[in-house]
Amino acid sequence: MKFLSKIFTLLFLLGVSSCQAQKMVQKTSDAKKLEINKNQFVGKPLSILLKEIGPKIETALGSPGTNERPGFFNFYFAPKEEYDKYRAQDKFPLTIKVYIKESFEWNKKGKTKDNWLNWIKDDEEKYGGLIVADVKVYNEN
Repeated sequence: MKFLSKIFTLLFLLGVSSCQAQKMVQKTSDAKKLEINKNQFVGKPLSILLKEIGPKIETALGSPGTNERPGFFNFYFAPKEEYDKYRAQDKFPLTIKVYIKESFEWNKKGKTKDNWLNWIKDDEEKYGGLIVADVKVYNEN
């Protein structure tokens, strides 16, 4: 009886772990899914979109916007060195552009000249509450 109980428990745990939701973007080539399914993110906090991205966002650029145009973030899976190589060729790496409804301050405070493009946990916490207005994906791999 104990043996059956252990087997049942093991099967139950395996079943529960396999039922966990997978992230929408599991590899960089899945990034276009964010744009295709943008209705799941528009009007919701940026943090919800970020939770659907599996690969590490290495770098980001923020633009607070003006009265004439909305603010946005460009997210890149490429580290700064790779980003710089693309820019030297007048190109951009795979880009997830997220437009933001409200104005925000893009603060590079606490970052050095060498790491100001890096997307860090503090950035996610600071900007995660901003509301998504639109999602675009460019320069697909």
